[in-house]
Amino acid sequence: MAIPSDTYVLWITAISYIIAAGFLVWKIRKEGNAVLYPISVYLFAIASFFVLLGFSKIYSSTLIILFASLSVFIGASTIARLPLKMLYPKGEKSLYSILLIIALIIALYAYSTGENQIMLVAANTYAFVLAGLFTIGYIIYMGIKSEKKRYDSFATGGSLGMCCVVAHGLAATQMYYPAVTISLLGLANVGVPMAFAILAPFAFIYVLIIDKIIKPEASKT
Repeated sequence: MAIPSDTYVLWITAISYIIAAGFLVWKIRKEGNAVLYPISVYLFAIASFFVLLGFSKIYSSTLIILFASLSVFIGASTIARLPLKMLYPKGEKSLYSILLIIALIIALYAYSTGENQIMLVAANTYAFVLAGLFTIGYIIYMGIKSEKKRYDSFATGGSLGMCCVVAHGLAATQMYYPAVTISLLGLANVGVPMAFAILAPFAFIYVLIIDKIIKPEASKT
């Protein structure tokens, strides 16, 4: 059975997210900054999304798209725990549970339509709001508010924002504008949202390497 070239792109991208997530987990354990675990879960979830999306290119299964979408829903709900822990520490677990329930309801409703595109748009819209506007917005806000953390926050927010904000946002609205593709060394063509998603883990790994990962005040307590 022939495997489409774009499937390999999806799987290679998944590996880059796994590497970024693994590197972050290593730094968290090394530095004792457990408050950043939601980011690692999000990265693993996006990796799972790309793995499943790759399989959907081979088997054309609506059920595979459902599980791929659920990966995005869970990842977006989990990364939102980062600002929730800062803003509502006592109610964070309850709010997280509510987000997961909402995510499941939206995913199942989208699945009931039988349209893969609707499921993907719903997942990316949800992620754009929670992972992008809410979480990345909060990280950037922390940078603006704290001069000491400004560069750290902007570096982290900018690298993660390629996926959380730009990729999810473009994927959620791509039905409203002409599709634009970019050639990857002539091996495969990818859409603009995917191009940003490919760049995101590499930018984030670079941020981790130069040790400019954001360190919320709560991680010190």
